[in-house]
Amino acid sequence: MTADELLLELRDIVPPPEPPWYLLAPAEWLGLALFVALLGWFGFRRRRRRIWRHLVAAGAELDAIRRRHAARGDPPALAGELAAWLKRVALQAYPPARVAALSGERWLAFLDQAAGDASFSDGAGRIFGAQQYRPGMDFDADEVFALCEHWLGAVAPRLRARGAGRC
Repeated sequence: MTADELLLELRDIVPPPEPPWYLLAPAEWLGLALFVALLGWFGFRRRRRRIWRHLVAAGAELDAIRRRHAARGDPPALAGELAAWLKRVALQAYPPARVAALSGERWLAFLDQAAGDASFSDGAGRIFGAQQYRPGMDFDADEVFALCEHWLGAVAPRLRARGAGRC
């Protein structure tokens, strides 16, 4: 064979195929794992911060109701505000289908179950039942505020468990 014939039989160099994506270097795997861990950590912190904001907002709203009551001294208005506050916090902590339609004795039983005692059905929390709509009602506001604070403390883990999905 001559040199010209040999040159005609030459073929192009074929590069090897690209390696698959999962054949990364150990440093690249470490960087990817670190990125995923940081992403998870930031998501976890964001969720915890949102839950904390809900708890702080509920406590701040209860304090605002207390200040308004100190300025006004109107028991029926206080009972209405606290009842609405209890319902809002309960709707954040529990599924709306379970809480939204409750009223009267069933609402008090639900509040008792959430608080872990019978202070709503048998104690100062009785004003959040049908008694709330009676004219001329009178109750110990400090005792009711303490009961609401106790209830918020009892419901706080539930808010954490649900993630406080709504604002």
